[in-house]
Amino acid sequence: FDFTCGQLSVSAATNQAGAATNRMAFDLIEAEGALEVIGQAGGKQAGRRASAQRGVYRRSEAVVELIGDATWELDGRAGRSDRLTARQAEGSVVLVGNVALKSPRELLGAAGSMLNPSNAPPATTKASSLVDLFAQRCTIRTNWFIAEGGVRLLDRTNQLTCDRLEAREGPPSAPEKTASATGHVIVAR
Repeated sequence: FDFTCGQLSVSAATNQAGAATNRMAFDLIEAEGALEVIGQAGGKQAGRRASAQRGVYRRSEAVVELIGDATWELDGRAGRSDRLTARQAEGSVVLVGNVALKSPRELLGAAGSMLNPSNAPPATTKASSLVDLFAQRCTIRTNWFIAEGGVRLLDRTNQLTCDRLEAREGPPSAPEKTASATGHVIVAR
């Protein structure tokens, strides 16, 4: 990754395993002021980018936080929120505050299908497969996601609003997909 920011702080500790391996290792990285992180072209992280007013990486917990006007583009999704917390060990991303997410329908699992006018799979183009999700909080993992607080899910012709939207997908051995919308549910076509 390439990154820029106004101020960078790195906290490091010496490896105490033995004199032969006495090396410095960072524990905490904090970036302040116009943080921008961009995946290097041609590399594994190409096409990934993020920005925020502040960023924190805690190595011991493998946690990345983007704080204040966080924006990102990652794996076919793009969005913004007041705060983004990614927990690498869990493979989870938590978005908090004024969440706006644009995503391919299929990345939302069964919830993306809730906008279909029938049970038949929709004929989609790249543009029509994109949906917009707005909420106050959203948690995304590989096999499920939950959006809460003033949830709106929209495609080009349909809209679902509710208090909570949840989608789960079973393991490959039992690939059942489920979705539920609860609290003040309205579907408009």
